[in-house]
Amino acid sequence: MVPATYRIAVSGEDHLLLPPPVPLNYSESDVIRVKINVAVRPRSGSCVVDGPLFRLAPGADKEGGLELTLPSLKSWRESLLAAQNPSRSDAFLGEIGEFFDGMRALVKKGCLPAGALLPVRDLILASVPIRPDQGLFASYGYWAGKGAMDLRPGLRLEVERAYYRDTDVSAAAKTLANYIGTSTATYDVVEKQGRSIQFHLIGIEHKPQELAKRRDREIPDFTLAHLAGAAPFYRLLLASDFVPERIKRSALLIGSTSADRINAVTSQFHTHHDLGCADLTQGGDVLCVEFDGEVTVSPQVQVVVNGQNTFVSWGSTVRRVFGEQSGEQIATAMKTLRVERLFDLRYSQIQFPPDDDGILGLTLVGGDHVSW
Repeated sequence: MVPATYRIAVSGEDHLLLPPPVPLNYSESDVIRVKINVAVRPRSGSCVVDGPLFRLAPGADKEGGLELTLPSLKSWRESLLAAQNPSRSDAFLGEIGEFFDGMRALVKKGCLPAGALLPVRDLILASVPIRPDQGLFASYGYWAGKGAMDLRPGLRLEVERAYYRDTDVSAAAKTLANYIGTSTATYDVVEKQGRSIQFHLIGIEHKPQELAKRRDREIPDFTLAHLAGAAPFYRLLLASDFVPERIKRSALLIGSTSADRINAVTSQFHTHHDLGCADLTQGGDVLCVEFDGEVTVSPQVQVVVNGQNTFVSWGSTVRRVFGEQSGEQIATAMKTLRVERLFDLRYSQIQFPPDDDGILGLTLVGGDHVSW
């Protein structure tokens, strides 16, 4: 029986978020099969992607469509655990990437309509059991320590820059005595012209307001909507953890009409962290914006908390939305806590054991509903 809910379950010494395709009476040694309703044009049995982790093939029943085969929960939990080790995570993510490369090959073979590729990919990622704190991977491709996040409509970006009296951005020390203030530019990530992404400037705030008189109006902080045109794929590369200290670069924003080019540029950047937009765009078909200096680019996700739309910092958990409430108040709220998440365009409730606080560690993603 396939339930219509997500569930948080204790698996070994950890928690897993089980998506709706996982049967209620599952066995941890059984593979998981997911039916995907999409028009498929089989060609001589070649419309199959068979990877080390997943398998995608035309459905065997009369209804057609695709059937996704996932590893057993036992095997998948071991893969997730191993991937927490940085020395193993590259191989793990590479296997997933190769599987999606195989899906793109299905489009070229004529097996899968081009317009179905992204929806099917998203459904596959949503169907994979994950730890409650790994929701950003399923929704935006973000894996801790890899510094890359796919931007989707509904996200918001805050670009905050600190200003100092010393204007030499290469100076090693920025002291509190020289600190002047900050500027914050806020952009909504919106969908335009079908699946194309654009950036809409919401507003610019200066603290103190006098700082507005001296700001450079041409830097990307304030011109992102103009610099980054409409494109179906955008990815934020968080550079501060990777680039050499001599380069004051916080982030790069890359966009393209091709997912392959996005992946190629990301790989190039991870291999050579000192590269900037001039080097990364040499292959063509790539938009690139650099954020240099004392600046941070912070994504936010839109959620609904007790009926009110709000934006929370990426990585925020259910515990975070309780704010400054005490442990006793949170325990009381959990008696009526309800969390809902989109699955295949419909909201599904996330069920959790009433005597287990694993739900509090759930990372929120765009569209989540939380109420109590």
